[in-house]
Amino acid sequence: MRVMTGEAEIPPVVTTVVTGGRVEKLVNIAHAANVTIYPSDSRSVPQIQQLPPDISDFTGRQEALATLESLLTEAQPTGTAVVVSAISGKAGVGKTALAVHAGHRLRTRYRDGQIYVNLRGYEPQSLRPADVLAEFLRALGTDNAEIPEGLGERERLYRDRIAGRSMLVVLDNAASEQQVRPLLPGSPTCGVIVTSRSRLPGLDGGRNLNLDILAPETALALLTKIVGADRVEAEQEAGRRICELCGGLPLAIRIAGAKLAARPHWRLARLADRLGDEQRRLDELRLGDREVRAGFELSYAAGAPAERAMLRSLGLLQAPDFAAWAAAALAGASPDDAEDLLDRLAQSQLLEPMGEDDRGQLRYRFHDLLRLFAREKLAVEESADTRSAALLALLDACRGPTRRALARLPAGINYLKVAESAMSPLEPPAEESAPSSAEAFAWFATEQATLVSAAHQAFGAELWGPAWELAYCLTHHLRLRSQWHEAEVLYEVALRAARRSGNGGGEAAILRSLGNCYRDQRRFEDALASLGECAARYRDLGQRLGVAQTLTNLGDVYLELNRFGEARECLEECLAIVRALGTVPLIEAYTINSLGCVHKDQGDFARALELFDECLAMFREHGDSLGEAWCLRCVGDTQMEAGRLREAMITLRQALVLFETLGDQVGEGWNQRSLGELLRGLGRHAEGERAVRRCLELFRSAGDRFGEAWGLRGLGDHYRVQGDWARATACFEESLEIFAVLHPGVSRGEAAVLIDLGRTQQAAGRLEEARRSLDRSVKLYREMGDRAGEAWALCWLGAALRECGSALEADRALDGAQALFAGMGVPRGQAVVAFLRGEGSSAVDAAPWYETALAVFAATGDEWWERTTRERLHRLRSADS
Repeated sequence: MRVMTGEAEIPPVVTTVVTGGRVEKLVNIAHAANVTIYPSDSRSVPQIQQLPPDISDFTGRQEALATLESLLTEAQPTGTAVVVSAISGKAGVGKTALAVHAGHRLRTRYRDGQIYVNLRGYEPQSLRPADVLAEFLRALGTDNAEIPEGLGERERLYRDRIAGRSMLVVLDNAASEQQVRPLLPGSPTCGVIVTSRSRLPGLDGGRNLNLDILAPETALALLTKIVGADRVEAEQEAGRRICELCGGLPLAIRIAGAKLAARPHWRLARLADRLGDEQRRLDELRLGDREVRAGFELSYAAGAPAERAMLRSLGLLQAPDFAAWAAAALAGASPDDAEDLLDRLAQSQLLEPMGEDDRGQLRYRFHDLLRLFAREKLAVEESADTRSAALLALLDACRGPTRRALARLPAGINYLKVAESAMSPLEPPAEESAPSSAEAFAWFATEQATLVSAAHQAFGAELWGPAWELAYCLTHHLRLRSQWHEAEVLYEVALRAARRSGNGGGEAAILRSLGNCYRDQRRFEDALASLGECAARYRDLGQRLGVAQTLTNLGDVYLELNRFGEARECLEECLAIVRALGTVPLIEAYTINSLGCVHKDQGDFARALELFDECLAMFREHGDSLGEAWCLRCVGDTQMEAGRLREAMITLRQALVLFETLGDQVGEGWNQRSLGELLRGLGRHAEGERAVRRCLELFRSAGDRFGEAWGLRGLGDHYRVQGDWARATACFEESLEIFAVLHPGVSRGEAAVLIDLGRTQQAAGRLEEARRSLDRSVKLYREMGDRAGEAWALCWLGAALRECGSALEADRALDGAQALFAGMGVPRGQAVVAFLRGEGSSAVDAAPWYETALAVFAATGDEWWERTTRERLHRLRSADS
């Protein structure tokens, strides 16, 4: 007989079998051919390798893999705690794949091997810890007869057997901490990876790693490995769409890829089209024994009845995310109970928590495929009556808070007063439920997506009243946020709903919202058509307040089109109506503000400022901070055009604070544009450029092309003043292109940019181009009846003509500018004319012109012009001396 060790032959005198260095029992070796002794220094049985095969096409997860490996390789055997890494995530997200892949990469770290078990935590045949421990003990070399019956005894023996060994234990698909705890080794030489759909927060000392879906590029890379690079490269867009429709879920992508690999005659676009059908998508994501739906089903079945009912109810929601109030309405639960249920669904990975919103509410969302699963369950397990009742409850939960929030927005009461009589009545709110202005802003900001989707759902369910009412109550918010495309789509649906309901007041209200949306997009002909139809509808209904508000909007559109006569006619009729009604001072204030703008644009600055002062007092008296901000901006612009620059700076700074507080991006953008122009005029070029760049940033963020064109004009003028003719010209030309698209024909924006472009061309020595640009600007302003614009265009045309050598034409242009400025009472304009006459005069004649101009610039605080004029005079006097 030979006695062998795991290393070398030794004399045949051993009479015991030693496992892991511990004498377990005496063995009768008389009849044994060989006895194997396992050396005490390694304390190991033959190496255990229970991990499933690694995945050859494992893709991505580099950060998660690095985290796992860092935790499990940096563990110190000299410590006292075992390292437990828990991977959580929804069904199909790739938890097992990551755990197995990491386990294979860690083979050299855990030299005694790996123990693996699928705990089947969410399946009906979930494994009991006692049964798992029995299997572990057998794997560790324990005979069946030695395995005790009790869970606690098995647990102790397991920890004894594995103590001191360098082993990785992989506990896959755990249901709970209770299932996992008895299976944890006690030795710090071991490492543990647990995977579960739940986060297992009660697992003491566990490091949680929550696995998310794959990023788009990683998802496409996985699909490419399965299907083949040639096919995916030939149809990259279809490949990306497949990954998107699979929601970035690795299991879904693997099934889709395997389907394509098994069908080489299929184009990727074919599968993408099949997946595009939401009713069939989960059916498509099934191949052999692999199915996305089955994984979801296990998580769903494991939940309590109330959790399953909540999940089904949430299937009604079309919003991308939601808070507990919406879930409570759908499920007929209290907000606290709803929040608890949502939390439990999130712990089960059936929902994704998103953190708190600006109102301090926890928000949740569905994975796209889980949303389809919830809708399937809703359709199968709930009756049509139950579904309809839940939707009505959601709409009621939307309408009340939204209408009350609208009333608290600046000028929001104006929107409510004109349409409230056409709306269905609400239950009187509790006193404490009336929101503050800040709370109202927060309501719209956080719940916009929920409210918009609810309005569309109401239309789809033929609930016409809730559909148009919700859409109308969003009008003011969407306008403040410049979300015109989304608003237009919503109002078109709402208009159909109002017409189908036969509610004339609702139809008129939505026509007005749609008309203002067109106006904000600079689609003036569409705006006139919608607003005209709205005014006619209100006249038919005898609703004078509706007529008045619509006339104000029509006046604003005519003002934009420089049709000043029609603008004044509309605005004055509106004033007559609201003064007769006597109950709507804010509508009167907005109308007076618009009349002030008519006078400003026609160069009557004194009358404009009188009107602005009148409406500003009304806005402040009634606490309308939005109206106050816009009025202050109009005042600042008028003061700037009148040459009262120091006053303009104070006014525009006040307006900016209000716009920033209100979060009105478009208002802030226009105010920054005005500040940029003013600062440039004061010679504070760096500050001015910052203001203009902020203006451009705001307009581009809001998608406001009209504002962007004006911002480009301001930026170009800063480049012009700095002598960067190329950049200035590029900005002006881009601005002109936008104006040409938005306003083909006559445009104040085009006329203004042509002045700056002409001045740039003149400075760059391109005198004929400058002359053409400035001449075109004069004609445009004259055609619009804009005297202030015409005066400035003539002013700079005169300067260009003089440099061209056309002295008589230059004098005629400057004389025209002087007459217009004098008639409008704009001393700053007259001073610029005087300065330009000095530029073209002899040294003897120039000094009086400069002195005349200097006196005005000094009085108005126009620092740049004052400094420039002083330099000219100093140069003249130095030459004389």
